[in-house]
Amino acid sequence: MYLNKISIDYSDAADSGKQEYEFSKKGTLITSRGRNTKGKTSLIRFILWGMGFDVALTSHFHYQNANTEIFLEREDETLKLTRKANILELESANGVERFKLSDNENELLRSVFKKVSGKLLDQILGFFYFDQDGGYKAWNRNYVTQRLSNDRSYKISIESLLAEFEGADYQYYLDQQAAYNKAKSKTKGLQSFLESALVERQTSVSQNVEERITILNDEIAKRQLELENIQSRIQTYSRNLKDFNNLRDLVKKLSLDILINGKVYNVNESNLVENKNLKIRLTETVKYYDSRKKQLSKEIDDLQSDRLELMPQNEVEHDSFFNVPNDYFDLINAVSHSGITISSVETAYDEINQKQKSSKDEFMNMVKKGRAYDEIWNNIVDFASITGLSDQINIHKNRLLDDRLGESGAQRALTVMVYRLGVLKFIQDKYDFTLPLILDSPASSEMDENNLSLVLSAVKTMLPDNQLIVATNQNSDFAFDKEISIERGVLQTLVDEG
Repeated sequence: MYLNKISIDYSDAADSGKQEYEFSKKGTLITSRGRNTKGKTSLIRFILWGMGFDVALTSHFHYQNANTEIFLEREDETLKLTRKANILELESANGVERFKLSDNENELLRSVFKKVSGKLLDQILGFFYFDQDGGYKAWNRNYVTQRLSNDRSYKISIESLLAEFEGADYQYYLDQQAAYNKAKSKTKGLQSFLESALVERQTSVSQNVEERITILNDEIAKRQLELENIQSRIQTYSRNLKDFNNLRDLVKKLSLDILINGKVYNVNESNLVENKNLKIRLTETVKYYDSRKKQLSKEIDDLQSDRLELMPQNEVEHDSFFNVPNDYFDLINAVSHSGITISSVETAYDEINQKQKSSKDEFMNMVKKGRAYDEIWNNIVDFASITGLSDQINIHKNRLLDDRLGESGAQRALTVMVYRLGVLKFIQDKYDFTLPLILDSPASSEMDENNLSLVLSAVKTMLPDNQLIVATNQNSDFAFDKEISIERGVLQTLVDEG
């Protein structure tokens, strides 16, 4: 399959225009001649959006004002995809099908990628598209790119891929693991209650308990102070992020003019350069502090719960747990005489934990014995040998199921690409089809020109039949058949200030 051309028709109060782009069956370079923020990523997003994926257009555009027409070549058949806002029509040899997006995304993808198993379609984007904002870092269980309509982002799950290739029920495995976790949690809760019920109630707290309460009070105070500081930081960074996001509206309202070398220039949305790296840092900082806030709140709750258990009985306000205080003591008395012991509960917990581990081991052994596990890794090793990663990636240690990759910077980006391209080759060989390979701004992940040349050489060697579309201003040794120059925006409507 390859992308033949795309027509973009966009109109709103800020910008409007029509533009058509054609692509080579082999290699197409999208460049802005060294000038960033000129429309390369916008074109890539219009392509994916026009194919029916639930991705956001770049910040300058809103999907409700966008119309696209895409022609895909699939074997001996031409597919025409016409999208207007959230409605897409697919015209093929079977007639015309109409889809409402994102509700019918999976149905659309089954019609477009008809050779691919339906359970793989949620992940298919992650193996032919590398997003500039994080796509070169995403590996197993990581997000490839954010969906437009909800939080269920496009992500990669190697376990589910291998399960599908081997005919295993991955969802059943996940449900089974979740059930074990729930049983373990409930058993732990019962154990805690038993410990509370079977301990002799004291009228006063012993010296050791007093010392323990003092320690808990100190730990609670430390975390509460840190929590206050974090809440203050969240407010600051959230306010900065909000100001950043509202900057364009503010510029539009103020209608500013600036004087440079005797000439007056109007500052507006079209010539305002957005610092994407700053926005990403602000967003990730807010996410980090939100996560830390939740973690601290849980730690404080746990510490307070521990302290409550150590307090003398007459200091415990059981009314907060039961409508009538006597209910609590009646329950304590019943459990104390039930014959259930702490050791029996601990034994039950250990048995559940062992069954969960056995279930996981059984599943992992099954997927590792399948041919996909070894063949995908062999593909990755072949890519690694071409890109100079043989020292880290070799045939003797299969790291396919690793959650995290140890590499960082440009080395990580190169490693992630090698892994995902190895999976792509296996999928294509298994289902006997090809996908257009789309790389957006590899320099955003610290990938230098030398590494980019290595990747493109590996693609040419290992995936010779794949269409390659690369959006970058970097130079490389790869000979592209076609070059698309975008210097005035994807609609060619930006004013050239150079």
